[in-house]
Amino acid sequence: MRELFLAEERAHIRWIDLPGEGPVRVFVHGLGCTAASDFAHIAAHPALRGGRAL
Repeated sequence: MRELFLAEERAHIRWIDLPGEGPVRVFVHGLGCTAASDFAHIAAHPALRGGRAL
């Protein structure tokens, strides 16, 4: 998991970057995923394989 701290906002942004070719898919927390473990399970689904996933 990668992380960026935004000092002015005193906020952290965290993301997982899975490599792949083709279009990039961006998964937004709270829209079907509630944790990193859910994200990995969904991003690995056969219908979603091949592209980069964030």
